[in-house]
Amino acid sequence: MGVLKKLRMRQLTLSTKLILSMAGLVLLSAVFSLLISNIIIHNQTRQLEESLQRISTQMQEVKKQNAQPASVTVEQIRQIVGDSVNTPENTLLEVRHALSNSDGLNSRAFLRLTRESGFPTSDPSCFLRSSSIADLDSGRATSPPPSPNGSPPPDKCSTTADGFYSYPVGQSIALGCLFSAVCAVALGFLLSRRITGPLRALEQASERIADGNYENEIKLGGSNEISQLAHSFNRMAQALHLTEQKRKDLVADVSHELRTPLASIQGYTEVLRDGLVPSRERQEEILDHILKEVKHLTGMVNSMREWVNSEQMLEHLDLEVMPVQYITDLVVERFRPVSASKGVELKLELAQPELQVRADADALSRVLSNLVDNALRYTPEGGSITLKIGQEFHGKISKANFEVCDTGCGIAPEHLPFIFERFYRVDRSRDRATGGSGLGLAIVRDTVHTLGGDVKIESTLGQGTRVLFDLPSVLPTRSSRKRRVVAEVN
Repeated sequence: MGVLKKLRMRQLTLSTKLILSMAGLVLLSAVFSLLISNIIIHNQTRQLEESLQRISTQMQEVKKQNAQPASVTVEQIRQIVGDSVNTPENTLLEVRHALSNSDGLNSRAFLRLTRESGFPTSDPSCFLRSSSIADLDSGRATSPPPSPNGSPPPDKCSTTADGFYSYPVGQSIALGCLFSAVCAVALGFLLSRRITGPLRALEQASERIADGNYENEIKLGGSNEISQLAHSFNRMAQALHLTEQKRKDLVADVSHELRTPLASIQGYTEVLRDGLVPSRERQEEILDHILKEVKHLTGMVNSMREWVNSEQMLEHLDLEVMPVQYITDLVVERFRPVSASKGVELKLELAQPELQVRADADALSRVLSNLVDNALRYTPEGGSITLKIGQEFHGKISKANFEVCDTGCGIAPEHLPFIFERFYRVDRSRDRATGGSGLGLAIVRDTVHTLGGDVKIESTLGQGTRVLFDLPSVLPTRSSRKRRVVAEVN
């Protein structure tokens, strides 16, 4: 179970790979955005700390140089307040002026040093909004003048779209988006190459097949959908190659088989037309020979039609479980009148009447009919043909064995390896007399192989022939055995 689970985990589909790739891209973009943001924030924080440290140091130096003692400022304020001549308004203005002499220089120095330090802000005065910074020197508080249209003046400290990318978060988002776009383009390019490459190979292979080249196979590793498509494409190419080879072989075989009888018919017809045979008796012999050749051609055409029908039938088999006795009884009854007219005994030996096989009824009937018909052609009068059906077990697998035995003339050993080939005949003169075309055993072989069985032939020259084949069988159910026992009792 562990091995199967590992194999299933390895067989990732193409859609799964695409989903994982997109998820990895998003995760990678998030990680890089966070990393870039941390780097930028760290650098900005370090620069800010250095700038503030430098400003603080310079401010302390300026303060030491320009700041007046607090006692002097207090003494000035006492004198201003103690002056009875001044009005309250003048007293307040003089107090503000004294305060500005104490702090105004430091404020202006702070603003100047802030501008020179490169601190990241559009206007350093935004940090100091108190009117005492810029207006204490004049003794009054002022506000920025309004704009020409009467609207309030723009706030230089507000963040605008132009300044978005100067902040760390904006920079990190922009760089993250840029990196994601680059990764998406690269990943899309790699995926397109990975997908379109095999598809291009399939296109080239289809063009080669269209040109008649069926031998080149597409070799793709993996187990995704494209690899499965390539495997199906290779099987299709092999099937087309086999079909094309069968077509060529059939044309060659038919041409070879038709050449001899047609040449014979043409020769005898020209002799009769030219009046080269004056004897009436000889003319009748020639006409009989022409008639035999025509009948032979008719039989060959019928056999070819049967072979073509058999090929078409094998493409659409209807496999089902059926009793063997039903098919064998039909075949025996079909050929019993022919065997009786030839003086040949036709017997049926069924070891287990309840035996069932998984096959197509028409295909199995055609196989048995061809074998019995072939045996009747070469079994002389007084001989016998026996159809035997048995069953054997190989572990948990059971098979039904079929045998068609005859007491005919037999086949020489040198012909047995080729006996199932199309249009192969042991004795052409004898086949012309019996009407054989050499297609019956080829039909038997193809049909048995398609049904999942195997076929072989055994023969002894002068004693007879035995054709054996097997098919997958089905064990009879308890209900079928019970019905058989009840039928025997009744």
